[in-house]
Amino acid sequence: PSSNRVTFTDQQREVIRSRSSSMRSTATTGSSASRIVVEQEVPATIELEEFPAEIVTEVPTVRTYRYFRQDNDVVVVDPAERRVIEIIR
Repeated sequence: PSSNRVTFTDQQREVIRSRSSSMRSTATTGSSASRIVVEQEVPATIELEEFPAEIVTEVPTVRTYRYFRQDNDVVVVDPAERRVIEIIR
């Protein structure tokens, strides 16, 4: 399943990280006991959010993905499979 894996450039990661730090995500998990890892399925209890238009404008690749925040990380998720595709730290 790594064929549908997306990779972001350092510049794209910085846009996502810097812009999302100002967003207050209701899906933020606490400093959870378990660390999220790439390819992991996201539990249904975590609400996934759409990326704001300002991020999609600069990083169009994220349009089809959703995200949630965990501590200071932005976790990018494929909503069809609820699988983590990238963690931006």
